[in-house]
Amino acid sequence: TRRRNSGVQATTGTGWGGALHSSSKRSPTSTTKRPQRTAEVSEVVGERTLTFGDVPRLSYTRQVLQESMRLYPPAWLIARSPIADDVVAGVRLPARSLVMLSPYVTHRHPDIWPAPETFDPERFAVGRAPDAKSFAFFPFGGGPRVCIGQSFAVTEAAIGLATLVRRFDTTLAVPAASVGLEPLITLRPKGGLPVRITRRRANSVEKTEQKLRH
Repeated sequence: TRRRNSGVQATTGTGWGGALHSSSKRSPTSTTKRPQRTAEVSEVVGERTLTFGDVPRLSYTRQVLQESMRLYPPAWLIARSPIADDVVAGVRLPARSLVMLSPYVTHRHPDIWPAPETFDPERFAVGRAPDAKSFAFFPFGGGPRVCIGQSFAVTEAAIGLATLVRRFDTTLAVPAASVGLEPLITLRPKGGLPVRITRRRANSVEKTEQKLRH
């Protein structure tokens, strides 16, 4: 079939867009993000075509996507309804009431995330990533109603981003500060995200990898 799950498509597009948008901003890690990401793809894949089996080894690529979804979660608002009366943080929640949860707000809460507006993929490095049970990070929801397309969306986004960065350099075609957000059913850049794509020289990936190793 040619039809695609709209949620998966939105997740993939937002993950790529968030990575491109955030990488264009200046942050403490901005000088290493792109070379590290490019070198990882070169080391894991070389010149062959990426496959599903490569994704577990693309750890930094996945960190970039996770940090992108922290700042720009496609499902920015999630509705839930208690099946019984409950009290959360002193607030009474009657059964069958409507409770709105916002990953966008939680993912940028300063009590949970240090420097929450800064794009830093190292937040999701081994040993630093938040515990899933804490719900500090839930771009796909959680529990028994977690997004059924989560694994596919992450895999597709990782392969797509890795395929792009191994051959091309990408920069925003407009100032990053001018890109607004449009919170519709999913969160997306208002008016689109113009990107300038430049083909990288054939030996630049190898040079980047050697520079990082030294």
